[in-house]
Amino acid sequence: MPTMLRRSARCVPPPGGFGMAPSKPIALNLATIVHRLLTNARGWEVQDLCDELEIADRTYRKYRQLLQEEFLPLIRRGKGLVQEVQDGSTRYLRLVEPSPNGEEVAGVLNRLTAHHLARQVLDFMGQPEGRSALDEAFETFWSRTRTGKRFPILGRIQRDLNRLFHFVPDAPKDYSAHDEILAIVLESLVRSQQLRMVYESAAQGAKEHTIEPLTLAMYRSGLHLFGRYAGHKRVYNFVVDRIAEAEILDVAFDYPSTSAYNPERFTQSSFGIYFQDRAGGRGKTSVELVFANKRWLKLYLQERRWAAGQEFRELKDGRLRMTFSTPSMVEVWPWIRRFGADVEVVSPVQVASRRRN
Repeated sequence: MPTMLRRSARCVPPPGGFGMAPSKPIALNLATIVHRLLTNARGWEVQDLCDELEIADRTYRKYRQLLQEEFLPLIRRGKGLVQEVQDGSTRYLRLVEPSPNGEEVAGVLNRLTAHHLARQVLDFMGQPEGRSALDEAFETFWSRTRTGKRFPILGRIQRDLNRLFHFVPDAPKDYSAHDEILAIVLESLVRSQQLRMVYESAAQGAKEHTIEPLTLAMYRSGLHLFGRYAGHKRVYNFVVDRIAEAEILDVAFDYPSTSAYNPERFTQSSFGIYFQDRAGGRGKTSVELVFANKRWLKLYLQERRWAAGQEFRELKDGRLRMTFSTPSMVEVWPWIRRFGADVEVVSPVQVASRRRN
Protein backbone atom coordinates (compact mmCIF):
# COMPACT_ATOMS: atom_id res chain seq x y z
CA MET A 1 0.00 0.00 0.00
CA PRO A 2 1.56 3.33 -1.06
CA THR A 3 2.01 5.80 1.77
CA MET A 4 2.23 9.58 1.59
CA LEU A 5 5.49 11.14 2.73
CA ARG A 6 5.78 14.00 5.13
CA ARG A 7 9.14 14.87 3.59
CA SER A 8 10.13 14.67 -0.03
CA ALA A 9 12.73 12.36 -1.48
CA ARG A 10 15.84 14.16 -2.48
CA CYS A 11 16.81 14.10 -6.13
CA VAL A 12 20.26 12.60 -6.56
CA PRO A 13 22.19 14.76 -9.09
CA PRO A 14 24.11 13.05 -11.87
CA PRO A 15 27.91 13.27 -12.02
CA GLY A 16 28.77 16.90 -12.61
CA GLY A 17 25.50 17.99 -11.00
CA PHE A 18 22.55 19.99 -12.33
CA GLY A 19 22.88 23.61 -13.28
CA MET A 20 21.81 26.35 -10.92
CA ALA A 21 18.59 26.88 -12.92
CA PRO A 22 16.39 24.52 -14.98
CA SER A 23 17.31 24.33 -18.65
CA LYS A 24 13.64 24.72 -19.71
CA PRO A 25 11.09 27.41 -18.80
CA ILE A 26 9.27 26.74 -15.52
CA ALA A 27 5.86 26.80 -17.22
CA LEU A 28 6.94 24.10 -19.67
CA ASN A 29 8.33 21.93 -16.87
CA LEU A 30 5.12 22.28 -14.81
CA ALA A 31 3.01 21.43 -17.86
CA THR A 32 5.18 18.36 -18.47
CA ILE A 33 4.71 17.19 -14.87
CA VAL A 34 0.92 17.69 -14.97
CA HIS A 35 0.63 15.84 -18.29
CA ARG A 36 2.66 12.90 -16.97
CA LEU A 37 0.56 12.69 -13.78
CA LEU A 38 -2.73 12.85 -15.70
CA THR A 39 -1.72 10.18 -18.21
CA ASN A 40 -0.01 7.74 -15.85
CA ALA A 41 -1.98 6.46 -12.88
CA ARG A 42 1.21 5.35 -11.17
CA GLY A 43 2.64 8.85 -11.38
CA TRP A 44 6.24 9.87 -12.03
CA GLU A 45 9.19 8.45 -10.13
CA VAL A 46 10.86 11.37 -8.36
CA GLN A 47 14.38 10.50 -9.49
CA ASP A 48 13.30 10.05 -13.12
CA LEU A 49 11.46 13.38 -12.96
CA CYS A 50 14.60 15.17 -11.79
CA ASP A 51 16.75 13.44 -14.39
CA GLU A 52 14.46 14.15 -17.36
CA LEU A 53 13.81 17.77 -16.43
CA GLU A 54 17.43 18.25 -15.34
CA ILE A 55 16.46 19.94 -12.10
CA ALA A 56 17.88 19.89 -8.59
CA ASP A 57 16.04 18.75 -5.49
CA ARG A 58 15.34 22.33 -4.41
CA THR A 59 13.70 23.08 -7.76
CA TYR A 60 11.67 19.86 -7.62
CA ARG A 61 10.31 20.81 -4.19
CA LYS A 62 9.41 24.25 -5.50
CA TYR A 63 7.48 22.71 -8.43
CA ARG A 64 5.67 20.31 -6.12
CA GLN A 65 4.65 23.13 -3.78
CA LEU A 66 3.33 25.25 -6.65
CA LEU A 67 1.19 22.38 -7.93
CA GLN A 68 -0.11 21.54 -4.44
CA GLU A 69 -0.97 25.09 -3.38
CA GLU A 70 -1.62 27.20 -6.47
CA PHE A 71 -2.69 24.96 -9.37
CA LEU A 72 -6.47 25.14 -8.80
CA PRO A 73 -7.53 22.40 -11.27
CA LEU A 74 -5.71 19.88 -9.06
CA ILE A 75 -7.02 21.14 -5.70
CA ARG A 76 -10.11 19.51 -4.15
CA ARG A 77 -11.80 20.71 -0.98
CA GLY A 78 -8.76 22.81 -0.14
CA LYS A 79 -6.28 19.95 -0.56
CA GLY A 80 -3.92 19.43 -3.48
CA LEU A 81 -4.17 16.17 -5.39
CA VAL A 82 -0.44 16.19 -6.19
CA GLN A 83 1.24 14.12 -3.47
CA GLU A 84 4.56 12.42 -2.99
CA VAL A 85 4.08 8.76 -2.04
CA GLN A 86 6.26 5.80 -1.15
CA ASP A 87 5.48 2.79 -3.33
CA GLY A 88 7.66 -0.08 -2.17
CA SER A 89 11.23 1.20 -2.21
CA THR A 90 10.51 3.89 -4.80
CA ARG A 91 9.16 7.40 -4.36
CA TYR A 92 6.63 8.80 -6.80
CA LEU A 93 4.89 12.08 -7.47
CA ARG A 94 1.29 11.06 -8.01
CA LEU A 95 -2.30 12.32 -8.18
CA VAL A 96 -4.08 11.11 -5.04
CA GLU A 97 -7.84 11.64 -4.70
CA PRO A 98 -8.69 12.85 -1.17
CA SER A 99 -10.69 10.39 0.88
CA PRO A 100 -14.27 11.64 1.45
CA ASN A 101 -14.93 12.57 5.06
CA GLY A 102 -17.25 10.45 7.18
CA GLU A 103 -20.15 12.90 7.06
CA GLU A 104 -20.01 13.11 3.27
CA VAL A 105 -20.04 9.33 2.86
CA ALA A 106 -22.84 8.97 5.43
CA GLY A 107 -24.91 11.58 3.59
CA VAL A 108 -24.59 9.73 0.29
CA LEU A 109 -25.36 6.37 1.88
CA ASN A 110 -28.42 7.79 3.65
CA ARG A 111 -29.81 9.20 0.41
CA LEU A 112 -29.09 5.96 -1.42
CA THR A 113 -30.87 3.94 1.27
CA ALA A 114 -33.85 6.31 1.45
CA HIS A 115 -34.24 6.14 -2.33
CA HIS A 116 -34.21 2.35 -2.27
CA LEU A 117 -36.80 2.10 0.52
CA ALA A 118 -39.02 4.63 -1.28
CA ARG A 119 -38.86 2.48 -4.41
CA GLN A 120 -40.01 -0.54 -2.42
CA VAL A 121 -42.95 1.40 -0.99
CA LEU A 122 -43.99 2.53 -4.49
CA ASP A 123 -43.73 -1.07 -5.70
CA PHE A 124 -45.97 -2.12 -2.81
CA MET A 125 -48.47 0.58 -3.83
CA GLY A 126 -48.50 -0.71 -7.41
CA GLN A 127 -47.10 2.56 -8.81
CA PRO A 128 -44.51 1.76 -11.51
CA GLU A 129 -44.83 5.30 -12.91
CA GLY A 130 -43.99 6.73 -9.50
CA ARG A 131 -40.98 4.47 -9.22
CA SER A 132 -39.76 5.53 -12.68
CA ALA A 133 -40.10 9.20 -11.77
CA LEU A 134 -38.22 8.61 -8.52
CA ASP A 135 -35.42 6.79 -10.34
CA GLU A 136 -35.13 9.55 -12.92
CA ALA A 137 -34.88 12.24 -10.25
CA PHE A 138 -32.33 10.25 -8.27
CA GLU A 139 -30.14 9.56 -11.30
CA THR A 140 -29.06 13.20 -11.41
CA PHE A 141 -27.73 12.96 -7.87
CA TRP A 142 -26.27 9.50 -8.40
CA SER A 143 -24.36 10.51 -11.54
CA ARG A 144 -22.52 13.19 -9.56
CA THR A 145 -21.35 10.78 -6.89
CA ARG A 146 -20.82 7.60 -8.92
CA THR A 147 -17.09 8.16 -9.31
CA GLY A 148 -15.25 5.04 -8.29
CA LYS A 149 -12.24 7.03 -7.11
CA ARG A 150 -14.16 9.11 -4.55
CA PHE A 151 -16.69 6.56 -3.35
CA PRO A 152 -15.42 3.11 -4.30
CA ILE A 153 -17.92 1.45 -1.94
CA LEU A 154 -20.99 2.89 -3.66
CA GLY A 155 -20.80 0.71 -6.75
CA ARG A 156 -20.91 -2.41 -4.61
CA ILE A 157 -23.71 -1.02 -2.45
CA GLN A 158 -25.93 -0.13 -5.40
CA ARG A 159 -25.37 -3.54 -6.96
CA ASP A 160 -26.43 -5.33 -3.77
CA LEU A 161 -29.14 -2.94 -2.52
CA ASN A 162 -31.95 -5.48 -2.78
CA ARG A 163 -30.04 -7.80 -0.48
CA LEU A 164 -28.59 -5.18 1.87
CA PHE A 165 -32.01 -3.62 2.58
CA HIS A 166 -35.14 -5.71 2.38
CA PHE A 167 -38.69 -4.53 3.07
CA VAL A 168 -41.00 -7.22 4.49
CA PRO A 169 -44.61 -5.97 4.64
CA ASP A 170 -46.95 -7.41 7.25
CA ALA A 171 -49.62 -9.44 5.39
CA PRO A 172 -49.59 -6.93 2.51
CA LYS A 173 -52.66 -6.01 0.52
CA ASP A 174 -52.56 -6.29 -3.26
CA TYR A 175 -53.09 -2.90 -4.89
CA SER A 176 -52.40 -3.99 -8.46
CA ALA A 177 -56.12 -3.76 -9.30
CA HIS A 178 -56.36 -0.29 -7.75
CA ASP A 179 -53.54 1.41 -9.67
CA GLU A 180 -55.84 3.80 -11.56
CA ILE A 181 -57.77 4.80 -8.45
CA LEU A 182 -54.56 5.16 -6.47
CA ALA A 183 -53.07 7.38 -9.18
CA ILE A 184 -56.13 9.66 -8.98
CA VAL A 185 -55.92 9.77 -5.18
CA LEU A 186 -52.23 10.69 -5.32
CA GLU A 187 -52.80 13.44 -7.87
CA SER A 188 -55.66 15.01 -5.91
CA LEU A 189 -53.51 14.82 -2.77
CA VAL A 190 -50.43 16.55 -4.18
CA ARG A 191 -52.50 19.13 -6.10
CA SER A 192 -54.74 19.90 -3.08
CA GLN A 193 -57.89 19.42 -5.15
CA GLN A 194 -61.17 17.94 -3.96
CA LEU A 195 -61.77 14.25 -4.59
CA ARG A 196 -65.15 12.74 -5.42
CA MET A 197 -65.28 9.02 -4.67
CA VAL A 198 -67.62 6.10 -4.20
CA TYR A 199 -66.64 4.48 -0.92
CA GLU A 200 -67.86 1.10 0.34
CA SER A 201 -68.08 0.93 4.13
CA ALA A 202 -69.32 -1.97 6.23
CA ALA A 203 -71.98 0.21 7.87
CA GLN A 204 -73.35 2.20 4.92
CA GLY A 205 -72.39 0.20 1.85
CA ALA A 206 -71.47 2.11 -1.32
CA LYS A 207 -71.89 5.85 -0.91
CA GLU A 208 -70.58 8.93 -2.73
CA HIS A 209 -68.31 11.31 -0.82
CA THR A 210 -66.58 14.55 -1.79
CA ILE A 211 -63.57 15.21 0.41
CA GLU A 212 -60.39 17.22 0.72
CA PRO A 213 -57.57 14.62 0.84
CA LEU A 214 -54.94 15.44 3.46
CA THR A 215 -52.67 12.41 3.98
CA LEU A 216 -52.00 9.01 2.42
CA ALA A 217 -50.85 6.80 5.30
CA MET A 218 -49.49 3.25 5.30
CA TYR A 219 -50.50 1.24 8.36
CA ARG A 220 -49.92 -2.50 8.76
CA SER A 221 -49.22 -2.83 5.04
CA GLY A 222 -52.48 -1.15 4.10
CA LEU A 223 -53.11 2.31 2.65
CA HIS A 224 -55.39 4.80 4.40
CA LEU A 225 -56.56 8.18 3.14
CA PHE A 226 -57.11 10.87 5.77
CA GLY A 227 -59.55 13.51 4.56
CA ARG A 228 -62.20 16.01 5.60
CA TYR A 229 -65.38 17.36 4.08
CA ALA A 230 -65.23 20.91 2.71
CA GLY A 231 -65.86 23.49 5.39
CA HIS A 232 -65.34 21.00 8.23
CA LYS A 233 -62.35 20.40 10.51
CA ARG A 234 -63.10 16.82 11.53
CA VAL A 235 -60.82 14.30 9.82
CA TYR A 236 -61.97 10.86 8.65
CA ASN A 237 -60.09 7.70 7.74
CA PHE A 238 -60.87 6.01 4.41
CA VAL A 239 -59.36 2.63 3.51
CA VAL A 240 -58.00 2.99 -0.02
CA ASP A 241 -58.95 -0.48 -1.25
CA ARG A 242 -62.61 0.29 -0.41
CA ILE A 243 -62.69 3.19 -2.88
CA ALA A 244 -64.68 1.85 -5.84
CA GLU A 245 -64.56 4.99 -7.99
CA ALA A 246 -62.56 8.20 -7.86
CA GLU A 247 -62.53 11.53 -9.72
CA ILE A 248 -60.51 14.71 -9.26
CA LEU A 249 -62.65 17.84 -9.13
CA ASP A 250 -61.49 21.19 -10.45
CA VAL A 251 -61.88 22.66 -6.98
CA ALA A 252 -58.72 23.57 -5.10
CA PHE A 253 -58.50 23.93 -1.33
CA ASP A 254 -55.99 25.40 1.08
CA TYR A 255 -53.96 22.70 2.79
CA PRO A 256 -54.20 23.25 6.57
CA SER A 257 -51.32 24.64 8.60
CA THR A 258 -49.19 22.39 10.79
CA SER A 259 -50.86 23.75 13.91
CA ALA A 260 -54.31 22.98 12.51
CA TYR A 261 -53.56 19.49 11.19
CA ASN A 262 -50.88 16.88 11.78
CA PRO A 263 -51.39 13.20 10.87
CA GLU A 264 -49.11 12.14 13.73
CA ARG A 265 -51.94 13.08 16.06
CA PHE A 266 -53.84 10.02 14.83
CA THR A 267 -50.92 7.60 14.61
CA GLN A 268 -49.12 7.89 17.93
CA SER A 269 -49.90 4.31 18.91
CA SER A 270 -49.15 0.87 17.49
CA PHE A 271 -52.69 -0.13 18.40
CA GLY A 272 -54.46 1.51 15.48
CA ILE A 273 -55.34 4.82 13.85
CA TYR A 274 -57.44 6.87 16.24
CA PHE A 275 -59.54 9.93 15.51
CA GLN A 276 -60.30 11.26 18.96
CA ASP A 277 -62.89 13.76 17.82
CA ARG A 278 -65.13 10.77 16.99
CA ALA A 279 -65.18 9.94 20.66
CA GLY A 280 -66.80 13.28 21.46
CA GLY A 281 -63.72 14.59 23.24
CA ARG A 282 -63.33 11.64 25.60
CA GLY A 283 -60.05 11.40 27.44
CA LYS A 284 -57.51 8.62 27.24
CA THR A 285 -57.58 5.36 29.16
CA SER A 286 -54.64 4.60 31.46
CA VAL A 287 -53.27 1.08 31.08
CA GLU A 288 -51.02 -0.73 33.55
CA LEU A 289 -49.68 -4.20 32.76
CA VAL A 290 -47.23 -6.48 34.56
CA PHE A 291 -45.31 -9.01 32.45
CA ALA A 292 -43.59 -12.22 33.55
CA ASN A 293 -39.90 -12.29 34.45
CA LYS A 294 -38.71 -13.66 31.11
CA ARG A 295 -35.70 -12.12 29.42
CA TRP A 296 -36.91 -12.59 25.84
CA LEU A 297 -40.27 -11.05 26.72
CA LYS A 298 -38.76 -8.01 28.42
CA LEU A 299 -36.41 -7.44 25.49
CA TYR A 300 -39.27 -7.79 23.00
CA LEU A 301 -41.40 -5.24 24.84
CA GLN A 302 -38.75 -2.64 25.59
CA GLU A 303 -37.22 -2.67 22.11
CA ARG A 304 -40.45 -1.39 20.55
CA ARG A 305 -42.60 1.71 20.63
CA TRP A 306 -46.12 0.57 21.38
CA ALA A 307 -47.70 3.85 22.49
CA ALA A 308 -46.70 7.47 23.02
CA GLY A 309 -45.51 8.03 26.58
CA GLN A 310 -45.02 4.34 27.37
CA GLU A 311 -42.92 3.63 30.47
CA PHE A 312 -41.27 0.48 31.80
CA ARG A 313 -40.05 -0.33 35.31
CA GLU A 314 -38.61 -3.61 36.57
CA LEU A 315 -40.18 -4.77 39.84
CA LYS A 316 -38.28 -6.29 42.75
CA ASP A 317 -39.36 -9.80 41.77
CA GLY A 318 -37.98 -9.32 38.22
CA ARG A 319 -41.32 -8.79 36.51
CA LEU A 320 -41.75 -5.85 34.14
CA ARG A 321 -44.32 -3.12 34.71
CA MET A 322 -45.59 -1.25 31.65
CA THR A 323 -47.81 1.84 31.66
CA PHE A 324 -49.26 3.93 28.84
CA SER A 325 -52.41 5.80 27.83
CA THR A 326 -54.60 5.12 24.82
CA PRO A 327 -57.67 6.81 23.31
CA SER A 328 -59.27 3.42 22.66
CA MET A 329 -58.98 -0.13 23.99
CA VAL A 330 -60.38 -1.73 20.83
CA GLU A 331 -57.04 -3.09 19.59
CA VAL A 332 -55.24 -3.07 22.93
CA TRP A 333 -57.20 -6.01 24.30
CA PRO A 334 -56.33 -8.42 21.43
CA TRP A 335 -52.69 -7.37 21.85
CA ILE A 336 -52.78 -8.13 25.58
CA ARG A 337 -54.41 -11.49 24.96
CA ARG A 338 -51.46 -12.57 22.80
CA PHE A 339 -49.27 -12.86 25.91
CA GLY A 340 -51.59 -15.32 27.69
CA ALA A 341 -50.47 -16.15 31.22
CA ASP A 342 -47.33 -14.00 30.85
CA VAL A 343 -49.25 -10.77 31.51
CA GLU A 344 -51.35 -9.44 34.37
CA VAL A 345 -53.78 -6.57 33.72
CA VAL A 346 -53.76 -4.13 36.63
CA SER A 347 -55.82 -1.40 34.98
CA PRO A 348 -58.25 -0.45 33.63
CA VAL A 349 -60.47 -2.36 36.02
CA GLN A 350 -63.01 -3.47 33.43
CA VAL A 351 -60.26 -4.93 31.28
CA ALA A 352 -58.72 -6.64 34.29
CA SER A 353 -62.09 -8.20 35.11
CA ARG A 354 -62.51 -9.33 31.52
CA ARG A 355 -59.03 -10.83 31.56
CA ARG A 356 -59.81 -12.86 34.68
CA ASN A 357 -63.09 -14.06 33.22
